[in-house]
Amino acid sequence: MKVFGKIQRKIAFLREELFWRHWFTTKGISSAVPLDQLLDPNLPFPELLRPFAESLPHDVLKVLDVGAGPCTHIGRKHPSKTIEVTATDILASRYQKIMDGRKIVPPVQTVYADAEALTKTFPKKFFDMAVANNSLDHCATPFKAIQEMLEVVKTGGYVILRHRENEAVRAKYHGLHQWNFLLAEGKTILWSRHEKIDVSGAFATYATINIVPDPEHVIMVMRKMEEPAC
Repeated sequence: MKVFGKIQRKIAFLREELFWRHWFTTKGISSAVPLDQLLDPNLPFPELLRPFAESLPHDVLKVLDVGAGPCTHIGRKHPSKTIEVTATDILASRYQKIMDGRKIVPPVQTVYADAEALTKTFPKKFFDMAVANNSLDHCATPFKAIQEMLEVVKTGGYVILRHRENEAVRAKYHGLHQWNFLLAEGKTILWSRHEKIDVSGAFATYATINIVPDPEHVIMVMRKMEEPAC
């Protein structure tokens, strides 16, 4: 990343921190899932993820939340599975300071991990499921993050990406929003002002790929068959 790009990203990290400070002040009241719900230890496992979790044979599932923010949205309450959630974010230490100052203790503490270098933090083939919810479009190189998610998921496990369509365009490329997810002719396209990548085509050799219909989001589900070539 060039020097100017690094400076821009540091400024964007600061803006992200300020956003979350405000969010905690308002207790996320305008969010789809407010703070009080995220702090509930009995928060249900998301409906979107249930059919994929239930297709796996294990009773205990290790789930990785990539770019989770301060509090993961992935609840652990499931009728038949024991869900073990690992929440990660590159800004985890900043979020922890914010919560410590407010004496907030989430059910799952977010730990540091770079989405673009997950294998530096976790073993390969470790998780049953890796999930990114409106987070990879914040990465410097989200395609690398997807590769890393596939690396740390077991063969037969799932990588599930859920992102608002063309979020960087919507945000006018402000802050960390520099990449867009787009659904075109049944394929997931990752694009910026400088590059365009056919994600579905790139990973077709390593995973079975399905698109979950949604009016506002691009939801891509990959079930890993082989190790991705990096």
